[in-house]
Amino acid sequence: MKQLLYNLLLVATAFSFVFQTESFAQEDNYSKNKEEEKTFLSTNKSVKGVKCSSSGLQYVIIDKGKGKKPHGVDEVYVKYKGYFADGSVFDSSLEKPAILRMNAVITGMAEGLSMLGVGGKAILYVPSKLGYGEIGAAAIEPYKMLIFEIELCDIYNEYDYLE
Repeated sequence: MKQLLYNLLLVATAFSFVFQTESFAQEDNYSKNKEEEKTFLSTNKSVKGVKCSSSGLQYVIIDKGKGKKPHGVDEVYVKYKGYFADGSVFDSSLEKPAILRMNAVITGMAEGLSMLGVGGKAILYVPSKLGYGEIGAAAIEPYKMLIFEIELCDIYNEYDYLE
């Protein structure tokens, strides 16, 4: 019995060490994400045509579009490509445009879309604090800065469905 308990203790200690080592490796990787974001955004803000909002969102408006701008609970019909600073794509709706609710997208995307009228196009440089932050999502690591090329194709609000 003593031997069994001793063996269980050894296994538990080994698992603890493995998970702790993995956790430290992830923290180092996330620190790398933070540093890459800081470097990219500080360089990018001096690029001609790039503007910066008070929240820290950096953006380039390619076409302002026309008419009303989305807000609140509006649903937007959009074409977008989301990628990281290294150019690797993590999501795209270019082939099949998406319908998104403004209050259900990341803060940086909602802020960028709210600057556009229908037909508007922009490039959004979204700091992690306006994206998925310390949590991350699916293929997006914590503290990862995101870039979106986005086109606002149409806006729907709750009143459009009543007509």
